[in-house]
Amino acid sequence: MMFLEKDSKDFVSLKDTKIIQQFGIYLYGNSAKLESLKIELKNYYIEKKKNEIKFKKSLIPIFLPIEPLIMSLVNKDQTQSYTIKKLVNSNIGLIFCHHYMPEAGLTLIMFEKKYY
Repeated sequence: MMFLEKDSKDFVSLKDTKIIQQFGIYLYGNSAKLESLKIELKNYYIEKKKNEIKFKKSLIPIFLPIEPLIMSLVNKDQTQSYTIKKLVNSNIGLIFCHHYMPEAGLTLIMFEKKYY
């Protein structure tokens, strides 16, 4: 299981975890696909940093790769249903952990693909 974390500088990362400890989005399922998402996210930030350095040195920046799919889960004001559908169809489950109101308490919303 991995926790999708966004820090104060809008840096998004995937952290390995075994338990649900805090509010946010957790991904679980196929470990190879989760690792590929983690690598894709890391490579995106490397290319972004390279462009910042090139810009400071007045060099021509390269085109950034497409923003990784999982970034749309935390970068938008609302959760994107397309992103959830694509991740679930890739056999990656999602758990949203949130405290909606005092009456509801801690709420877990799970998305998982089931085979019939």
